[in-house]
Amino acid sequence: MRDEILTVLSGTPDRWTPGAVSWSLGRPVLGVLGQDADPDVAEALTHLAAEGILAELPACPGCGTPGTLYILSERLSDEHTGRPPMSGVEIDETMEPLIAEGLIELSEIVEFDQRDCCARTARAWRRAPRPS
Repeated sequence: MRDEILTVLSGTPDRWTPGAVSWSLGRPVLGVLGQDADPDVAEALTHLAAEGILAELPACPGCGTPGTLYILSERLSDEHTGRPPMSGVEIDETMEPLIAEGLIELSEIVEFDQRDCCARTARAWRRAPRPS
């Protein structure tokens, strides 16, 4: 799996969310918001980051969308530094209570979104209609 992950991350774009890596490997994408990797993929990503082969970014410097992204450390540059307005963890902490209370509706389908700057997975969401 390690080599497969490195192959995905050596392609285009150079920044991938854990869910997008999992999707690209034909593995399940998990999590309420559809952005988490399969446990085996998540473990491999963690090990590669601990070895210094991968770097983690809290948001995409290209489009500004928050959420954990992985990039090969050799591709990391000054443009990738800085703190986004809200991290992926903060988004989860904000959204999950709203989802639990039924104030936000999520799609059942996880979508893969490959942009010029990053690749990510997510479930589409919208505010729940107000009762009349």
